[in-house]
Amino acid sequence: MSFYFMTEVAMSEHYVQLVPVDAHFIPGLAAQQAVVALLRELWPQVGEIDCEVAEQVVYRDCGENFERVGCPHCGAELDIAAWHALMDADYCEQSGGFTLASQTLSCCAAVATVNELDYAWPQAFSRFAVIAQAPGGLLEPALLTQLEALLGCPLRVIYRMC
Repeated sequence: MSFYFMTEVAMSEHYVQLVPVDAHFIPGLAAQQAVVALLRELWPQVGEIDCEVAEQVVYRDCGENFERVGCPHCGAELDIAAWHALMDADYCEQSGGFTLASQTLSCCAAVATVNELDYAWPQAFSRFAVIAQAPGGLLEPALLTQLEALLGCPLRVIYRMC
């Protein structure tokens, strides 16, 4: 008797998310379309390139790339339970989004928003994002500058693996 085993290989999905440093900023529709058109031209092999606009500020995570959260003031690594408490305190059930209110950090008693914390790999909060399947490698600084000019705002780059 022969047995055949079929195993599914889980493939990781990689994405790049471009979000404004100002979590509330939403570029105009023409700017959004221009960025998508440019990225489609530069990355023809990428399947998904879209802009996302949320009603409220949402958390843009790095997925499996998550390593740690640090204090932007003293550099201490925050305990994950303490970070979860900060996230829970900032989330507004009524609106379904984050308020980005300043909170006292347990490490040094300084204040910061959850968006100002030092995330390794980068993460952020925003209402707007450009999300693309990662074309491989890191975003070139010159391209980031070009995208910022098109959107009219400085951007954070988040590499998400899921």
